[in-house]
Amino acid sequence: MTVSTDRLIQLPLGDSSPDRSGIAACVERNFDACATAASLWARLHYEHAAYVENSLSIRDISFRSETEGSLSLNFDWLQQDGCSDICRDGRGHVDFQFRISNEQLELTWSLPERPGTADEF
Repeated sequence: MTVSTDRLIQLPLGDSSPDRSGIAACVERNFDACATAASLWARLHYEHAAYVENSLSIRDISFRSETEGSLSLNFDWLQQDGCSDICRDGRGHVDFQFRISNEQLELTWSLPERPGTADEF
């Protein structure tokens, strides 16, 4: 099942230039705004997993045009299944599409698909 609900995050570019380093600086200043996407991604993709706070890092920034492109952020997640000795953790990523408009960086992202579990058995 695919959920195609797009989300929007608007970040002021401020003094940042509209190039790769400026976008990286803008996102790094506003990691808290992007943490919601990572948190939802972790919960939906890995049932009951939690986003590990302050674990966001930039994975990739690429441009399709001067004002549009994609951004990918890495994050850590942790899943605890009731007992303290039954834990899983890992590294995930959330992908954004970006657009630069009116001195703002607009990030859109979609809710992830839940992975199939048929291969686990």
